[in-house]
Amino acid sequence: MKKIVIVILLATSLCFGGNTVKKELSQIKGRLIWLRVEHQMLKDLEMKLEQIEDGRVSDTDTQKIKKIAQDYSELRASKDRKVVKSLHKKLQRIKD
Repeated sequence: MKKIVIVILLATSLCFGGNTVKKELSQIKGRLIWLRVEHQMLKDLEMKLEQIEDGRVSDTDTQKIKKIAQDYSELRASKDRKVVKSLHKKLQRIKD
């Protein structure tokens, strides 16, 4: 009887553990998609800022682009960067 209960508990925990890993994996995939969008936005922003330097953008558009760049830089506070660096270091310490 005890063996059956242990087997059932083990099987149940494996099922729930697998669902948790799948959920976390899907969250990581979603985050990767957002990072790709962010990367593309940064490339476009860099291109627009270079156009501003060359004088190829109107004054009103220049103000809009600068506002977008400022808003983005506020989103990426140094506190967030420190957290990401810390998490990355912890992840690198884990041996394969």
